[in-house]
Amino acid sequence: MEKSISNKTLWVFKRAELLAHPEKRKPIVETQSNHSSVRGRGSKEPIKSQHSSNNQTPKTKKKSNLKMNSISELPTLAPEKPIYYIKNHRIFTKVSPPSIVLNKYYPNLPSIKQINPDMLLSQKDLRDMNQNFQEILSPSDLFESPLVKKRLVHVKRLDIEGNTSLTCRYNKTENLIAFGCEDGTTRVMEVSTSRLHKFKSPVAVPVTSVRWAPKKENILYQTKADGTVEIISIEKNSVIFSFQEEGNFINCSDHNEDGTFFATAGQDARMRVYDSENPDKVLHVYSRLANPTHANRIYSLKFYPDNKNLIASGGWDESLILWDIRTPHTANFIYGPLICGDSMDLRNNEILTGSWRQNRQLQIWDIRTLKETAYMEWKLTDFPKEKPFIYSCIFEKKFGKYIIAGSSGVNEIRLYENGRKYECLDIEVGFKKGIYSLDSSKFKNQFCYGSEKCGIYSIY
Repeated sequence: MEKSISNKTLWVFKRAELLAHPEKRKPIVETQSNHSSVRGRGSKEPIKSQHSSNNQTPKTKKKSNLKMNSISELPTLAPEKPIYYIKNHRIFTKVSPPSIVLNKYYPNLPSIKQINPDMLLSQKDLRDMNQNFQEILSPSDLFESPLVKKRLVHVKRLDIEGNTSLTCRYNKTENLIAFGCEDGTTRVMEVSTSRLHKFKSPVAVPVTSVRWAPKKENILYQTKADGTVEIISIEKNSVIFSFQEEGNFINCSDHNEDGTFFATAGQDARMRVYDSENPDKVLHVYSRLANPTHANRIYSLKFYPDNKNLIASGGWDESLILWDIRTPHTANFIYGPLICGDSMDLRNNEILTGSWRQNRQLQIWDIRTLKETAYMEWKLTDFPKEKPFIYSCIFEKKFGKYIIAGSSGVNEIRLYENGRKYECLDIEVGFKKGIYSLDSSKFKNQFCYGSEKCGIYSIY
């Protein structure tokens, strides 16, 4: 059964031939209809007619219908003109951009704009190569199938002067993004203008987490590696309150939805819940005596969006613990995810976890049954020697259609479909360090990231 071919395919054939043989181009004849295109819109020179003394405009020829019913009906314009086919897709890996959508049949396929005559082979060359024609892409495969579609576009990039960002968060109105850096400074970017405000804390140790107060405008909570918790007023550009958890390395923190509770956790495997109105007042301290509980460092904390009393925590002991702060003991637990960063998110009745290991890196759990409902393998394509280790993953917040994850090792950001197939839709590479933090916008199809540089991606 012969494949049909479109006008776009024929146009690409003709353009490729003219690029390869410029001498075949016909000279442009100036007429009344194309006068502005040939001489420029500002030109006022009179038009010289090719006909006799009368100034009648020559009749334009009707456009021929280039659409054919099948590939076999392609016209032979000249004996020396070859019919072009596309080279084997394995050759495309040398000319493909670093960020490209994986396809089920033709991996690393470039877009139409990236095709040039050097990437084409004539029919004679194909016969000389004696290759299997099933391994060659036909024109209809390339131009009549939606094989390439860019989903991630870098819209803003922020240079943080060589300091790695370990955490990032949008504020409530999403006009500001806070980036906590390993040099102890916090950088706040205005989204609309990309203007950067640098806040230097009196405690020069890495900022491990930043969280905006849900009910108070421009109030930022940040935790430090030495156990310090600081509350910063962006308008005053100063610390309005601070306290320290003695002997603890705080890795993570979070607010509940109504802003009444603030929780921290870290190296001592204990979770502490504070009253947001009186930050120095500890409401609960969950120790290792609770059963079940964490036996090692806690790296991620998240309040459940629909229940202000429910918290999920994950860490180095391959345990995901569910806490109800109204009770002195843990509510339940899930064994499996090895969490070593801000790689846990909650949406509806699902928990997304990203594990720091080489298989089953991304998993989705049902919070009602505590069972795994789906998982995504981080399949390597361009870096077979490197191994992916997940540091951050989130649900896209606006519609919940996507899952975004960042890794170390291969240093990639990947966009997955949040649905039945959980397909990888796009990949972004080229980062010097791992992707340590991600946060999604609630109002736009955008997300911010923290690495050796910071920025914003849009999802299309």
